Amino acid sequence: MRIVIADQMEEEVVREIRKLGDVDYKPADIRAALAEADALIVRSATKVTKELLSFAPRLKLVARAGVGLDNVDQEACIGKGIKVANTPGASTNAVAELVI
Repeated sequence: MRIVIADQMEEEVVREIRKLGDVDYKPADIRAALAEADALIVRSATKVTKELLSFAPRLKLVARAGVGLDNVDQEACIGKGIKVANTPGASTNAVAELVI
């Protein structure tokens, strides 16, 4: 499986994801990297638009490493049969620590 990680992530997380397949971490040309990608992982910086998805003919999954999906065009993904996922509990500890 070819995985593109578009945004900054902790090195430990990238190491774990590398166990799942061939990882292209923060590629200089995301459009070119998506040509062979099966999965795309983003945080907040990368906007997953219909245009961006047009460069990803093999893409099966867009995963947002974060709570919301405001930077992912879900309709465009559904239209192309791409599954969309996020990590809704990712910031729970940080928010609780901030409150306390």
